[in-house]
Amino acid sequence: MRKFFSTINIETLLKQAEIDFSNKNLLDSWLPLEFFEDKDLDIFTAEEWMTKAKNKENPERYYVWDKNKEEKKPCSLSKIYLLFDSENPFFFCKKVKLACEERESAESIIRYNSYIDKMLIDQIQDMNEDVWKRLQNNIKKLKF
Repeated sequence: MRKFFSTINIETLLKQAEIDFSNKNLLDSWLPLEFFEDKDLDIFTAEEWMTKAKNKENPERYYVWDKNKEEKKPCSLSKIYLLFDSENPFFFCKKVKLACEERESAESIIRYNSYIDKMLIDQIQDMNEDVWKRLQNNIKKLKF
């Protein structure tokens, strides 16, 4: 399976799932993606992945190249940002898509609650019936 998995381009797979990290506006999403990572979709725990990596001949997997200092330095990343060679890219894509959807939902709920908290009470009394109906219809459309 590893040979088959290595033929899959994860960037293309993510773009097909409507996830594109290449032109991401940093203001669009402000909650870290790892908060929404579903660990139940992992086939191994972090410790098991590290044990497997230590058994390999390639120790560079533990480090990232720091361009400013021109040296290798240890790194710490959440598993949601790492796709291992022996990992199923289709499950990984599903996991990332689910995390992105949950993050988007959480951010919209936080924004909504923030808007409601900042509304002045005297402005609420001045709303006409049409505005109330539109507000109620939009609330019903929210995913919880």
